[in-house]
Amino acid sequence: MRHLLLALPLLISACPVPSDLCVNVKCASQRACDPLDGICKPTDGGDALTDGGTDSDGGVDAGLPCPPCGSSQHCNGATGACVVCRTDDDCACPTPSCQNSFCVGSTFDPDAGFTPPAPGESCADAPLLKFPGCQSSVSFRVDTSAHTDDLLGTCSTQQRGGAEVVYLLKLAETHDVKVTVSPSPGSRAQPVVYLRMTPCGSAPELACHDGLGANSASVLVKSRPADTYALVLDSYDSTSGGAFDVKVELLPPTEPANENCATAAIATLDGGTVWANLGAASDDEATSCDRFGTDTRDLVYQVNLSAPSDLIAIARDQSDAGQSPVLALRGAACTQAAELTCERSYSGPRAALRAPALPAGTYFLVMESANGATAGQTSLTVTAQAPQHQPNDTCSGARTIAFNPGSNTTSFVADTLIATDDEVGSCNDPAMSGLGGAELVYRLPLTSQQRVTITAVDATGGLDIDPVIYLRSGGCDAGVELDCQDNLPGTPEVIDTSLPAGDYFLFVESYGQSGAGPTRVTVTLGP
Repeated sequence: MRHLLLALPLLISACPVPSDLCVNVKCASQRACDPLDGICKPTDGGDALTDGGTDSDGGVDAGLPCPPCGSSQHCNGATGACVVCRTDDDCACPTPSCQNSFCVGSTFDPDAGFTPPAPGESCADAPLLKFPGCQSSVSFRVDTSAHTDDLLGTCSTQQRGGAEVVYLLKLAETHDVKVTVSPSPGSRAQPVVYLRMTPCGSAPELACHDGLGANSASVLVKSRPADTYALVLDSYDSTSGGAFDVKVELLPPTEPANENCATAAIATLDGGTVWANLGAASDDEATSCDRFGTDTRDLVYQVNLSAPSDLIAIARDQSDAGQSPVLALRGAACTQAAELTCERSYSGPRAALRAPALPAGTYFLVMESANGATAGQTSLTVTAQAPQHQPNDTCSGARTIAFNPGSNTTSFVADTLIATDDEVGSCNDPAMSGLGGAELVYRLPLTSQQRVTITAVDATGGLDIDPVIYLRSGGCDAGVELDCQDNLPGTPEVIDTSLPAGDYFLFVESYGQSGAGPTRVTVTLGP
């Protein structure tokens, strides 16, 4: 035993000392290997290594102390001096490379190609994808064949076992981010790509695209602020992994940014007007009342109700492009399956949606164009108000039409936008038009035979409101319809008839929800 102990130092000294003391050293979370001694030490919350002294981010490391460093300096624990940088992570464009403790510009030849770091198997070990030489895009090849299925995107096929790899993208400023993934030449890989906030295992997904077979998959998210994002390069199923060609581009920020549910803008609910260019948007969402549209450009707004409310939303084409806007309201899931109601205009540039007595909670409003060719500048107003009930919304609360003494004419405004659809007129039967419309009910009592003229027009003086009127006798709900009038917007609806004494019921309705709104009704008796 004594001979063995004496020999042991000779065996150790025979081994060469590794030039990098951190080779094969793995540290626990929140600890990093110090290259000065190869020991795992606590990190200071902002630096890759524990290097001694006080850093600009306030962290204190064990090692050689430094004098107080400036806001743009870092402490080099090896020398005890304040320096501009220690690694490339301390630098940013246009001088992204740390050389001799100074940030300098780096040279990168795009023709020489870009070699990315080994991809992560999951979110936990995803490496940072750095853009060399302040390039705005990188192109590289990655192979998912040797990887496993750890994540699932919203557009991925469930339970297919498609392997994926993960990278992190750290934006120093606001950018549009575009990622395109294609099968490499000769590869049978079927790409799926999605982009998430971090931590990517639980954070919201910003965009997801399945290439559907051997086609390319691509995502574009607009105006993403400085932050760290997770890029997941996935495959369709367990048999479709392989080599992908990937291009990641950081583009100048553009609007609109609220392209889908994950990037929805918060809607103001005070009836104020916001403007959006649907022509600059893309087609990300589907709505039930525009399911046959093509290239339907859409934007998404999040509606937060703190109390039960009537919600009224109005979208209007402001570009004179002939578009018919579409509005759809969804529940908190913000999926098409969670759609609560959908409205579009069939006769004008305006879509109006009313959802009465919504419970408090989170909702999502999708605004889109009927097609890409007519997408343009669009205004949106959203109003949340305490639930209201109009007594003359049904026959039981019909409002009596009254005339001032000595006058044979009366005029009033009927706002059908705050009504519900309870009745049907023959000229606006939803069985034929598929639309119907909300209506208010008025009682017209006649003590003698009279000629009656009833006119209905858009009370706003424009072409947004599209009224329908019809008249019944012999009762309200079960009465006989005497006349029903529906004309195109801009042309008044007119009922002109001679009636004997009795009670009559006038229904002021809209052509579809989007034709609802303030309607000027004028009633004249005789001669």
